[in-house]
This record gives sequence, structure tokens and C-alpha cells, in this order.
Amino acid sequence: MNKKILLVLAFLLGLASQVFPQKIEFSPYAGYMLAGKFNANRGEIDIKNGGNFGATLSFNLSNYTFEDNTHLELMYNHLNTYVLRREYGSGITKRLFDMNVDYYQIGVTHMVVPDGMFRPFGSISLGWSTFNPKESGVSSESRFSMVLGGGAKVFFTDHIGIRVQGRLLMPMYFSGGGLWCGTGGCSAGLAASSVVPQGDFTGGLIFAF
Repeated sequence: MNKKILLVLAFLLGLASQVFPQKIEFSPYAGYMLAGKFNANRGEIDIKNGGNFGATLSFNLSNYTFEDNTHLELMYNHLNTYVLRREYGSGITKRLFDMNVDYYQIGVTHMVVPDGMFRPFGSISLGWSTFNPKESGVSSESRFSMVLGGGAKVFFTDHIGIRVQGRLLMPMYFSGGGLWCGTGGCSAGLAASSVVPQGDFTGGLIFAF
């Protein structure tokens, strides 16, 4: 995680301690992400699966709602991957470029069990995702996205626990033509638009304040 992200998280944590004095949870995590495929002109585009990491900030909203099981969450997720194009018919596969995929989300987590050691939950969030090719002349794309998830928190003490979850990550509309075209033209001849569902399974620590 780069320095800018760490500084932003530190700032949000400090701000949250003033706005949400009752309880804050900071959860760094790592896992495995299924990055998705979609059809394009005369071929298939494969964003390769790989290890992802990120963090969430969770704020107890019991001071602002009638329930103690509603949490507001901020989430950042990062995947370092690469993109392949597979031609229909011939099956020829070409590696196009490396790419970073980042999600920035704000949402709500509903705790099925608000206290105790084992606390299952479901979550939904909205935000945006960015697709940043690491190749000169290839444009990046940002898309509105939604994330649905579910999992459990297991607390060993009042302040330390673990969080495991599975999520469906959905950039709502994905334009292949804009993303894959560089200064030399669209090298793979791609022009496609589609929802690209992604998913992940992650686990990490919980630090509760």
C-alpha cells in the first residue's frame, strides 16, 4: 500500500475518532481476486486473477440509528494484474500489458449478531473503480461500481479479531474501446462494452478502538 493511501487512512482514522467516538474498526486484509473476462471484437479479454490487498474503516452508527448492528464502512482494494487477449477460432493468446485495478467504496455493513465472539455480517457499498494500464499511451478508465459481500468477524478480545469475507465486485459499465487504445491505435482491435463482474475472498486482522 503506497504512502498516499496510508496518509489518507491515518487522516480518516483521526477524523473518525472525533465524529464516531463510540467504536471504530480498522481492518487491513489480503486475499485472492477473480478479476473477470469479457467478450470483445473477435476475441476474449482476460484480466488475470491474482492476490489483492486493501483495508476497511468501520464506524459503529448506534449513536445515529436505533440499532447497534449497523456500521458505516470505507473500503480500499488493490489488484496488480495483467491483461490477455485470446482470439476466437485460432486460440492465439497475446499478453497486452500490466494493469492496476483499484476500488474506492463507501457503504453499510449489517451485523447479524452485533456482539459476542462470532459476528456474521452482510454488506453493500457504492463507489468507483479505476483500471490503470502500466503502459505508455494506453488510457485508464474509471467506472461507477458496486460491491456486495458477506462474511464474519471473530473477536478474541474487545480490541483484536479477524475478518473473513467473500465479495462480488461490479464495475457497472465497462468500455473496452477506451481502455485498450494507445497512441498506435487499438492494437488488439478491441471495441466492447460490458459489465465485468469480479470477486474476491479475503481475510485480515481487526483493530477495534
